[in-house]
Amino acid sequence: MPRKKLWPGRLNGIRGPRFETEGQQRYLQTLEINGEVCPIKLVIDKYPSPFGLKFSVAFVYQVEVVRVDYGNTVWHVNHHPLPEGVAFGMISGSHIHSWTLNRSLFSSKNFPDALCWAVPIPQNLKGFPNTFRWVCGEHNVECGKEVPDLPNELLI
Repeated sequence: MPRKKLWPGRLNGIRGPRFETEGQQRYLQTLEINGEVCPIKLVIDKYPSPFGLKFSVAFVYQVEVVRVDYGNTVWHVNHHPLPEGVAFGMISGSHIHSWTLNRSLFSSKNFPDALCWAVPIPQNLKGFPNTFRWVCGEHNVECGKEVPDLPNELLI
């Protein structure tokens, strides 16, 4: 994802596909490269949780190519064969499924059903604005000073 991308303004709020079972609220926005709409979408999901803030930020090109899962109750299990720098076993807490770790799963004709490997996000990342800016910076998405608000429970 080397080319600089931009999320152009206001996000569109909708009920996510797991709204009925998990209360998922979703923002969806197509990204731009040099002023042209590109096929990569920014997807922000928020879930109600009695255990604190829970959300994900993903970049999607037909399937997710990057995703950050944030919250006290999120987890992921890494399995063999592992990419370099990825520990085997469970990650408990906020983590990122980065393009760098998972790109070997993709080919020009085949995309994976899921991102297989993740690492914890830096411990100093707290809350949505900081996490959003960090994941955008890590994947060359320019967000400027404006950071969207998380979807709220009042979306219809």
